[in-house]
Amino acid sequence: MRLGLLTDLHLREGGAGRWHNPRDFAGVQPRFAAALQRFAAAGVDGVALLGDLSDDADAPAALEAVATARQRARVPVLAIAGNHDDPSTAAALDESNRAAAAALGARVLDAPVADGTVVALAPPDAAPALLLTHFPVLALRDELERRELKHAGDHPERERLQRWVHDRGGAVVVVAGHLHVRAAFADGPALHLQIGPLLEHPFDATLLALANGEVRVSAASLPGGQWDTETRLVADERRWRYEGGRWISA
Repeated sequence: MRLGLLTDLHLREGGAGRWHNPRDFAGVQPRFAAALQRFAAAGVDGVALLGDLSDDADAPAALEAVATARQRARVPVLAIAGNHDDPSTAAALDESNRAAAAALGARVLDAPVADGTVVALAPPDAAPALLLTHFPVLALRDELERRELKHAGDHPERERLQRWVHDRGGAVVVVAGHLHVRAAFADGPALHLQIGPLLEHPFDATLLALANGEVRVSAASLPGGQWDTETRLVADERRWRYEGGRWISA
């Protein structure tokens, strides 16, 4: 299964400010269109939007982003809510995600939380289980502070999510946003992929391929605004394989 991944769009009219780097609100829509074009050209099976689709709990903007992705990429779209999204979108996204999963030939798993910020899948073709979550599952505050980067906070049920990942008894790929960094961490049976945001550097559009115990990731930094802090903690191209109950960089 091949997915195009985007996170932290923060769609809104106008705006300024910074997190790790200046926020380029004006450039989000053009980058969104470019990312969907990249995904379509790559022949992805689906697209996943990992939350903070809007910036100020704008439910229509978040749902419009899902519809736009579906229309332009012409594939099923999975989408979850983030802490900047309206919680009322959770029910609509859940219904849409079940239809998208079925179209992808995947099975929706019972996730440990049901607040719209998480969706768990069993992909086809013996691929590892996939947990799409806005918030990271690993405790990464110390790692980011060591790199002099800010930490945006954890999901209130982070430890419960982490137990679910490790108690499954098999390979799991966790794909998250929220922290506005590009990173990857192997933790026993779990491979944790932090996807870079579209709002600020590294302005990432990411391709994820899952098949037969192997994971390939290809991230492209799209043209964007100014930046002064490096948040690409891993390379553009990465590959792992699952052997002996753990993920090995290949």
